[in-house]
Amino acid sequence: MINKVTKYLYIAFLSLASLCLLCLLLALIRLILPKVSLTDWDLLAFTGSMIAAVVTYMGIRAPILSQRKDQLMTRYSSIIKVLTLYSKKTRRIIFMTEFYNSLKEHEVTKERLQEQATVIKEYIENVSDLFAEIVNDVDLLTFENIEFKIRSLYGFINHYEAIDTHIQNYDSDSFFVFDIKDYLKQSKELEQYLVVYQQSLLVKYNEIRNRSVFRLTDPFKDII
Repeated sequence: MINKVTKYLYIAFLSLASLCLLCLLLALIRLILPKVSLTDWDLLAFTGSMIAAVVTYMGIRAPILSQRKDQLMTRYSSIIKVLTLYSKKTRRIIFMTEFYNSLKEHEVTKERLQEQATVIKEYIENVSDLFAEIVNDVDLLTFENIEFKIRSLYGFINHYEAIDTHIQNYDSDSFFVFDIKDYLKQSKELEQYLVVYQQSLLVKYNEIRNRSVFRLTDPFKDII
């Protein structure tokens, strides 16, 4: 945070720098156009017109940048809120995957396999609803990444529709068991991606909130 003394020093420095530049400009004009008499100029009128031009420029630019800042902050906060709300439903996939991976082979019963399949199905449904909420606000790269990961998970729906058959013919070495592990892994990776994305948004949101509108750049180009 800049204190008042530092702020006044900045203003004084910029004022002196502006006067120096003005003197250099006049000297340059005299050097390039020696026949032009500077005494015939109304220096105050010239200086006033320059100041008026700067004030007009800043007066137009400031509201535009301020509006853009508000739009970006609204856009970020909208995505962050949705991610936070849905995390109550989706975040558990990380811990459940770690738990299931810690099970020994004899602990993976038919009932446990049914439970894992249900967890994956619920996650796919919840993360699909989440994506539908933020699809119009995320940047293109994030959209492509999330859409690809969710589309990869949709293959599990076919497995789940035949879950009774898979459970009835349960075999610890069956493709269904390995597919369950793979889809759990994919679900966990997608959720971890969303966690990192949410954290990045929070950082960018705070940067924009604390940044002067005149230093505003396009923050979405740096988002994961």
